[in-house]
Amino acid sequence: MAQRGRPKQWNDGKIARLGMLIGAGWSCARIAEEMGSTQDAVRACARRLRLRFTNVPAVVALPGFQMAAAIRGKMRDDLIVEVLSILDSDRALLENVIDDRC
Repeated sequence: MAQRGRPKQWNDGKIARLGMLIGAGWSCARIAEEMGSTQDAVRACARRLRLRFTNVPAVVALPGFQMAAAIRGKMRDDLIVEVLSILDSDRALLENVIDDRC
């Protein structure tokens, strides 16, 4: 369980991770556990960013990840977490990805 008290800073990497996991159809509880946060903190950040938790079928959510994961012998969600960890650890890479999409 995440520690209580003063909330942790939501940096660009955490925000990108939150958005991708919401887009992949993960529940608030699952995201909070993955990010080492509380459900309330995840909901509050999502609300500030105007992101919504919806039920997204796995076939629709990030379809390219299913094939990429299968090629690598991984589960789709494990590959998503791995990609997000890489983006979170390299700020320049994250900024390039974001800039290339705008």
